[in-house]
Amino acid sequence: MHSAIRLPCTRTGKRAGNKEVWEALPATPQYQAGQKERYKIERKYGEAKAYHGLRRCRYVGWLRCTLQAYLTAIALNLERLVRLLTGVPFRGRAPAVA
Repeated sequence: MHSAIRLPCTRTGKRAGNKEVWEALPATPQYQAGQKERYKIERKYGEAKAYHGLRRCRYVGWLRCTLQAYLTAIALNLERLVRLLTGVPFRGRAPAVA
């Protein structure tokens, strides 16, 4: 596992002495491979935030927030399983059956 965080211009454009590390990072093959895979993960986080209430924690406490995150991940995986087995999406229009 390697970092694939997007580097803003404030990180690479600063005048600090350690900016060479950040300027060299995008040239590494691990970083480029991570950027190619990043959209898949970010899409799932966006879906969890938009449709499953992960934008704001419903419960108070670290343990309960962790439980909410686990249950959200289970719900996302079950939706994916249903979509793979039946071909019927949960959002949008279902395909016409002839």
